[in-house]
This record gives sequence, structure tokens and C-alpha cells, in this order.
Amino acid sequence: MKFGKAARYCMVISAVGLLSFSGAGKLQTDAAFAQIEQSIAKGDAQELGKFFSAHIELNIGGKDEVYAKNQAQFVVKEFFVNYPVKSFRLLS
Repeated sequence: MKFGKAARYCMVISAVGLLSFSGAGKLQTDAAFAQIEQSIAKGDAQELGKFFSAHIELNIGGKDEVYAKNQAQFVVKEFFVNYPVKSFRLLS
């Protein structure tokens, strides 16, 4: 998959595509988001994929697509290979 120039700067993972944390306590949710943050910061698509639901929406370079979990992991891995993460942190 070839990504456009805009993809170099932005990959958006829809929050609804991540596992629902409903029913989870605040500490569990905070820990999960810390793991998500670390996964993205390391460019680790496999670890990040553990938090994907069965289908996830990705926006890369302004193009929205819905992918099955395994396919999304592959797309994110390819994105990280082509555009290594320089830094990342979640803002609250």
C-alpha cells in the first residue's frame, strides 16, 4: 500500500475502533491507554492491534477505510515502516 505525502504526518485511529472500556475501572482504562500510547510511540503495530475491535476505521492521509482487525494491523505496521514514529503522546 502506498501512502500519500499527507500520511507522513497523520494517521488517525478512530476511538470507536479501539476496544470498549465500558465496565472497566479507571485504573484499568488508564493502564490500557498507557499501553496504547507506548505501542504507538514504539511503532509496534502488533501490540497496538491488541486493542483493536473486530473492525476498525483508519484515516491515513485523509482517506477513511474500515478494516478487519488483522488487516488493520498490517496497514498500521506498513505505515510505521514507511513513516517511523519520532515521538508520540496522548493528550488529556
